[in-house]
Amino acid sequence: MAAKHPHRATKRSDLQQNFRMHFSGRYVLPVILLITALIFISSLQNDFILNGDDDGYVLNNLLIRHLDWPGLKAIFTTNVAGNYHPLTILSFAIEYHFSGLNAMVYHLTNLLLHLCVVALVYFFVKHFFDSPAIAALCSLLFAIHPLHVEPVAWISSRKDLLYTLFFLVSLIYYSKYLNQGRKTASFVFAFLFFGLSLLSKSVAVVLPLILLLMDYHVNKKIIFKDILLKIPFFILSLLFGIVAVRAQTALGAVSDLSPVVSLLNRLSLVSYSVVWYIFKAIVPSHLSVMHYYPKDFTVSLPAVYYLSLIAVALIGWIIIRSLNNRRELVFGLSFYIITILPVVQILPVGQAIVSERYSYLPLIGFFFIVSYYLVSLKPGFFQRFLLFIFSGWLIFLGVSTFNRVEIWKNQIILFNDVIEKYPGHGHSWWTRGFIHYKNKNYEAALLDFDDSMRKGYVTDDLRFCRGVSLMNLNRPADALAEFDYLVARHPEDIKYLYNRGTANDKAGRFTNALSDFSRIIQISPLYAHCYNSRGIVYSKMNLSDSAIIDFSKAIEIDSTYPDGYYNRANIFNKTGQYMLAVADYSKAIALKPATVDILINRGLSFMALNQLQRAMDDFNNAIQINPQHADTWFNRARLYELLNSDDQALADYNRGLELRPDALAYYFRGMLKENKADIVGAVDDYSAALRLNSGMVFVYYSRANAFYRLKNKEAACTDWQAAQRLGHPEAHRQLLKYCK
Repeated sequence: MAAKHPHRATKRSDLQQNFRMHFSGRYVLPVILLITALIFISSLQNDFILNGDDDGYVLNNLLIRHLDWPGLKAIFTTNVAGNYHPLTILSFAIEYHFSGLNAMVYHLTNLLLHLCVVALVYFFVKHFFDSPAIAALCSLLFAIHPLHVEPVAWISSRKDLLYTLFFLVSLIYYSKYLNQGRKTASFVFAFLFFGLSLLSKSVAVVLPLILLLMDYHVNKKIIFKDILLKIPFFILSLLFGIVAVRAQTALGAVSDLSPVVSLLNRLSLVSYSVVWYIFKAIVPSHLSVMHYYPKDFTVSLPAVYYLSLIAVALIGWIIIRSLNNRRELVFGLSFYIITILPVVQILPVGQAIVSERYSYLPLIGFFFIVSYYLVSLKPGFFQRFLLFIFSGWLIFLGVSTFNRVEIWKNQIILFNDVIEKYPGHGHSWWTRGFIHYKNKNYEAALLDFDDSMRKGYVTDDLRFCRGVSLMNLNRPADALAEFDYLVARHPEDIKYLYNRGTANDKAGRFTNALSDFSRIIQISPLYAHCYNSRGIVYSKMNLSDSAIIDFSKAIEIDSTYPDGYYNRANIFNKTGQYMLAVADYSKAIALKPATVDILINRGLSFMALNQLQRAMDDFNNAIQINPQHADTWFNRARLYELLNSDDQALADYNRGLELRPDALAYYFRGMLKENKADIVGAVDDYSAALRLNSGMVFVYYSRANAFYRLKNKEAACTDWQAAQRLGHPEAHRQLLKYCK
């Protein structure tokens, strides 16, 4: 053993000597970091993964919006998504403070943290084992392995990066404590960084066991004094462990499977998780953001799960047999086992049996073993052969990681990959469907929901989203089947009742809609939105008084509710109470200033009151807000006609019809052209109107008159006949007069 470090091997293989010669400490780490950065650089172009906690941790997380003292206090006293990760949330808050919701900044932080962790892996292995060769190989494997794409490319996995970073700093200080005269300062810093690791993610609770493992590696034994020194660490672990379990339990993420899963199956699931990460470290294929439990796992498991019990027992046997003469192997395997324990479903947290990000810290142990034995190879053919295989493996890892980063570009690509890997699991289809649903791509969502149901994955959430998708695809009758089912299961659930009421409304089943909305009001009498919706149904039934009562009640409950004012204004407008309508529209505009529809309707009320300049102001403002809104141009064109500004009216009709063909607008433009003696142009517009709506009786009558002016008596008589059939009061007289 070396004089400086009596616990380290003095024998160096030729490979290690050559490695030191060709890769000095001055640049080996920078080269590794550069390679890592190049492999992961495309992650900076990736988006947020909304269906993967990025919405909860960042986009919709109000905790990150304030960096003042109350905001900091809230961060350190509030659970997020069933977890207590205040330092992780604080890092998001700092990013939000300086860059808002720029996804690239969050991805850049993750990449920089990964590079820091890679460097810390190098420094820890180099310092504790006094081997830059092993440190370089171990850190390189750690840096570029495909299993580590998830914690780097997924913003919400920041917690894995942060806790690992502080975990390794703590180990480095403890290594200094062991090897540099047991200085109190090093011990204190190890404890402080342990606390920071726990504040980043609670799975750091196992660090005291790793410290004991380091004691064993140095001294070949663990004495009682070593355990006593770790008491502060164990106390901190216990406290954070309790906090973590309570946070998960409060969310409902921790479930007790013991009543439904046999002890054998439970142990097999745990063993499978332990073995899975090692196997995927060697052969990183079939990677996915989701790895599901096998079907019917509460009854029986595939053979590989039971064989995993044997594999874990073998790992335990190897550790025991190696205690006295293979401390490096004991350290690597024990490091892996200890750090993987909190995430192998001993307590079933979450939905997946394994998650790739969980391997981030534990695989340091496995990579150390690989690096140690590779460096320790004796020169010869076998060494050269293994080096050739290892070099090819490194290239494979780097390329696989580079390609895997692209899979995380956005959530659709990510879950396309899940479906490719797990096509028979309905949950993967439901998840992608939900992404489409959130993006308002309802046709694609519906296809995925249907596939999910065909594969046997059906939940109330799926049925609800399917019902809403059907409503938005103008299929309210089909949506009712879903909402009827949900209401039958949950008769007091306001969400299901409300959406069934909305579906009944869209399907024209107004009585049923009133029944649903009235039932909600019985359950929740202060639900302003429901009064508003019932008022809309009353309005469609021409029960204006009842509608006004409901809109007024909604406003009484919530005086800042713009829809209540807007819809009551529409009733006032409809019943000719234009002053009242203008008053309500004005209140709605004060609450929702940039709403085009409200401005248009108030403009129409001003027109009815002959306050034409105020109407013009509203239409101009609406066009400024949204120049692509065709109705605004049509209404301003009508206003220009009232002001005898025919050229401006014609220009507005032209612009509006460019945006959207509209039968009534064609008719009005045709009348305008006819007044300007453009009879041919008028006929063209009347014809365009009838192509869009063949039931417009007054258009037939107007086109007949225009044809007659063009001396096309036959066409005129044909149109008057059509107008007569549709009930125009003047058509019969024209036929008698001109078509004998």
